[in-house]
Amino acid sequence: MKPGIYGNSLNIHNPASEPDYGESYNNIDLYGKYKFINSTTWHKDMNVLLSYIGRSNGLNGFYMASYSYDNYSYFNRHILSGGYGMGWSFSENSSISVGVRGIFNFDNIKWKELYNSAEDARNQNIYMTPDIDIGVEYRFKNTRLGFSVRNLAGAKRRFHDDGFMLINRRQFFFDVAQRFAISEKIDIESHLSTYIERNITADIGLTLTYRKKYNFLYNLKLLELRHIAGFLIDDIVNGVNFGIVYDISHLHADHNIDFVIGIKF
Repeated sequence: MKPGIYGNSLNIHNPASEPDYGESYNNIDLYGKYKFINSTTWHKDMNVLLSYIGRSNGLNGFYMASYSYDNYSYFNRHILSGGYGMGWSFSENSSISVGVRGIFNFDNIKWKELYNSAEDARNQNIYMTPDIDIGVEYRFKNTRLGFSVRNLAGAKRRFHDDGFMLINRRQFFFDVAQRFAISEKIDIESHLSTYIERNITADIGLTLTYRKKYNFLYNLKLLELRHIAGFLIDDIVNGVNFGIVYDISHLHADHNIDFVIGIKF
């Protein structure tokens, strides 16, 4: 799951990225992604991700945990993760953080649908393939530079009788962002992100922030010619945040809606 909502969601890609460098806080976000496609035979359930990041007084680091659900025609995947990150300041304007988290993938394989056979009734259909994510992020004044490796082990589970295999595909993620203060009320952040998995995907975008509260974003996924536009509101009331984005591609038939609702306390 790669939400089009940047900012707080960056920790999804890089476990070293912390949305807030405050002394103590708890941040809980619920993300959803719904895919629309013009097909009478193909359907995909909504992707769901519940994410937590927090910091306690007296600790130099921050905790992270998440649960996500992803469904396909012949299997669905439940992912539990937990990790820890630490940061060090070199000066008032520069800092670096590193993070690591364990990933536990639980795959429920629908053997009957995989082989289109009503007679395939296997006793075992849930399998776990663990993995690990690592990352590092450097900040200098208004510049952010991050690098992470997701599914570092690239764990595989083979089913020799069937020739079927589950793979945690290793992904390299790089991002750089620069924030500019246009006025006392308006900030603009430009960012570039690159994913290297089965192929290379690059995103470029801008986020305009008004009064540190209202965020307007635009991203372009270059190789998909996919336009992503959205709006996020921070601290609507009592630490509650909300955001929604929409994307459409010139090359692919699908279009998607991402949303996030979160609370910080």
